[in-house]
Amino acid sequence: MIKKNLKYSVCIFIFAFTASVFAGINWGPYLTWPTQEGIVVQFGKDFLDVAEIRWDDSASYISSGSFSNSANSSELDTRADFTIRGYSPGTKIYYQIIADDEESPIYSFRTNPELGSSVDFTVYGDNRTGEAIHTQICQLFHRYSPEFIINTGDLGDATWDIGDWDMYFRATDTISPYVPIVSTIGNHELPYSVYLYLFTLPNNEQWYTMHFGCVSVLCVNLYADYTSGSEQYNWIRATLTDSIPESTRWIIINEHESPYSTSNHGSNLLVRSILKPLYDSLGVDVVVCGHDHCYEHSLVGGIHYFVSGGGGAPLYSVSGGDYTIFCERTYNFMVGHADSSDLCFSVHREDNSLIEEFCLSDYMVSVTENDFPYQYRLTAYPNPFNRMVKIRLPEKTNHTKIDIYDIHGNLIKQLSFQPNIEYLIWEPDNSVQDGIYFVSYKNSIGERLSQKLIYLK
Repeated sequence: MIKKNLKYSVCIFIFAFTASVFAGINWGPYLTWPTQEGIVVQFGKDFLDVAEIRWDDSASYISSGSFSNSANSSELDTRADFTIRGYSPGTKIYYQIIADDEESPIYSFRTNPELGSSVDFTVYGDNRTGEAIHTQICQLFHRYSPEFIINTGDLGDATWDIGDWDMYFRATDTISPYVPIVSTIGNHELPYSVYLYLFTLPNNEQWYTMHFGCVSVLCVNLYADYTSGSEQYNWIRATLTDSIPESTRWIIINEHESPYSTSNHGSNLLVRSILKPLYDSLGVDVVVCGHDHCYEHSLVGGIHYFVSGGGGAPLYSVSGGDYTIFCERTYNFMVGHADSSDLCFSVHREDNSLIEEFCLSDYMVSVTENDFPYQYRLTAYPNPFNRMVKIRLPEKTNHTKIDIYDIHGNLIKQLSFQPNIEYLIWEPDNSVQDGIYFVSYKNSIGERLSQKLIYLK
């Protein structure tokens, strides 16, 4: 099997397994609305009379051992939130909360990294009632030092009831005081008034954008109108057209239901027909989803679609389809590393064993092998593949042969092309080893075009 080594940071947080729960609160603290300048710190209790936060940048706190900044509120009911702003990108901030005169441990977070810089993050979703699995996954996040966490929705089970959030906050209490969770609304958040009450987010809080280094994340609400001409549709189009920083290299959509899924719920065909054309035309690289409780990786039209709904909810079966690269019925989470040249992922089960590992560059290559200039102009899917691959030409052609070479330039197979056939199919026989191959042909002006294939037995 051909895999690319991923260069993830393995630095462990100082506070990696310090539980945040203390007698003063029920929920949190948890971080929302991160920016390059600061963050929003939130926490809650059945009833709060007085809440306070103290904070300082790491240099000032370490040198003095005390906090020079504080803020407080009274008559809060069940939730407190404090906005900390005014710092430079990547600044480490120490903070402490006080709820009804009880002091928390000391926590820390970092402001968002400078735009355009590399960034590490994790992805998961569909936690529902699986508190033990959810807790285990959150504890594993610390091994990868994420700067943000994407949750693909269904944070709880009956989250219209504020009491149902206890499981979510217990499960996240080792990570949520240190790393912001960038969530989208799932069907189990409906009606989502409690969700909006608990999370302070940008824009209208139902759909919003956040920017982390070279990555921009758009969170979409599939349970509000997104048809053409709607407020949300217009916002998605305007954001992708005009509001993505020039320094953004990778655009990620976070929406709960996938337009490409072969599990219980299946593909959301409305999303496919209404939103996918926007994604195709406006530079989206990755779409992360949940809803189906499994892992599935698909590649359609150059966009990678992921179902990462294995965060604790009861597992669903998944069969895979023509567009599926890999799928498995398993609890799971994704680890991402993005820089200006590549976006790489490793995907893990709840015991941290590896499911899949790849970079987006594995699917878009420009290399030269044995005097053949290979350029990414053909379409092949699924890719990688483990049984068969469909190969589509970028033009009408009279050529009757298409060649498949191994990485050493040896001719492995010739496929016959017939007029009016939409695509060719290659099904390697048992003599073909797994590895990298190239499908190649000459176009109408004499250029030799080729596509890299990754065959996984």
